[in-house]
Amino acid sequence: MLAWAVFIGELLATILGYQTRIGTLTNDFNMLVAIAMVHSHEMIALGSNGVWSMELQAYSCSSQLSLVSSARATTSWRTDIKSR
Repeated sequence: MLAWAVFIGELLATILGYQTRIGTLTNDFNMLVAIAMVHSHEMIALGSNGVWSMELQAYSCSSQLSLVSSARATTSWRTDIKSR
């Protein structure tokens, strides 16, 4: 069932991509579901070179959350905003 949630999340993130915050939140939720499905046993594990095994996933989630907090509500595709 969670695999279908990830699949639908990928589709929604693509469709809602023109809205930066909504698309990023959808993608971040999708990433969290994928972590819960596949990487739950690696939450406190270290890799072979001594780094946290979840470093790439944590970097992706944190960068998406920072984009949500700093991005404009819409992208520049709006036609009602006049450029100077």
